[in-house]
Amino acid sequence: MQRSSLGGWLAAAYLFAAVALYCSDARAQSYAELVEQHRELTARLRAMEAAGLAGTQVPRGDDSAHAHESDGHGESRPGHGDEAHNEHEGHDGHGDDEHGDDEWTWEDPFTPGWWRPSDEYRPYSWMAPPNEGFLRDLLRGQFVETHRSSSGTPWVHPFTIEPPHLHRDLFMFYKYTKDAEGTTIDEHEAEIHLDWALTRRFGILVAAPFLGLIGPDEQATGFGDIEIAPRVVLIESERFFLATNIFITAPTGDDSRDLGAGETTIAPLLTSWHDLGSLDRIPWTHWNTAYLNVGPESGVGSGETSLVYTAVFAHSFVGPKLIFPHHHGNGHGAGNGSHGEEAHEHRGGTISPMGPGYPPGLTSVIVEFNGQSEFFGERQTYLQFLTGVSYILTDSAEVRFGINFPLNRLKEQMDAQYILGFSYIF
Repeated sequence: MQRSSLGGWLAAAYLFAAVALYCSDARAQSYAELVEQHRELTARLRAMEAAGLAGTQVPRGDDSAHAHESDGHGESRPGHGDEAHNEHEGHDGHGDDEHGDDEWTWEDPFTPGWWRPSDEYRPYSWMAPPNEGFLRDLLRGQFVETHRSSSGTPWVHPFTIEPPHLHRDLFMFYKYTKDAEGTTIDEHEAEIHLDWALTRRFGILVAAPFLGLIGPDEQATGFGDIEIAPRVVLIESERFFLATNIFITAPTGDDSRDLGAGETTIAPLLTSWHDLGSLDRIPWTHWNTAYLNVGPESGVGSGETSLVYTAVFAHSFVGPKLIFPHHHGNGHGAGNGSHGEEAHEHRGGTISPMGPGYPPGLTSVIVEFNGQSEFFGERQTYLQFLTGVSYILTDSAEVRFGINFPLNRLKEQMDAQYILGFSYIF
């Protein structure tokens, strides 16, 4: 009975993926065009940096020099892309602000605050679009590391599920579970997990946990079950991703000491990402995203199958920086009276068009709802709710903290689980 249920879920998942692939738009920018776009944007940014170091600057009151965010497709704000260049081109080297094109630099008209950092996030990161069809992208497609969509929306990593995007990251987690599985045993878990993209649409995850169980009558420490999860990106677009995460857990932990499940488990999951946009009534720059995750989890030996499902919501904004990297050329004009050396030292920096990481200071408030419904025994359902915060220290380092609570069957789950994490972006 359990195996037929698993087969039904697998068939439904494959059918859904096939229909979604058939309906998806296969037209996209080629990788060669992407590289050329990157080269052009980099040249413009370097020209901006040179102009800033020369001490030239647009007057603060010139509204024609100011604009807000770009559409994320290589046409940046004035002063950083085609619009700025065209605005001054053809006027004998002079534009509306009476500065030549070689002297024009951009300055943020808003006073920096906790909700609007001085080095504002610029959505210049691109994902490499498919250029040779699904199968060739899957087998040998060029992978470009990024953590943002083409419109600049950050791809926030959830706490309890894997995203549908491909990355090259190293995660280190510490989890403390009070009264694990309704017992008097507290569980300490340290986990290292590597997320590594291999091609344009294929990657793999490897996770190795080390457990420590502390109870009133017994203690046990050792490695738990190792987890491997191949990932295939089925659909990717500016505002939607769909992928399969096939989790295979090997029984490497000692089940006689409660350090492992004692059998191999398989969980083929479908995971989607949704860009929900931003709300005009919120006064700070922000992004709202959601994840959905669903699929069966089955023990190979026992045949015991459960349906697992997760919904995630993340609200992200660029907050204050705790670590200030030193970059040259901030567009504020070194040597200018009110924006001189001090501005250069503390506000410096341009974000690379192909920067793989997140902007420093990016803060995400994350809430997650998790459920598991058994298809065996008494067919119990277990529900949990997690809330947490993720903060980007630098473009290659992130820290996070979250708390997970049970919503039902409190005596059979846990008191609470505390999660502390650090990730390194290659």
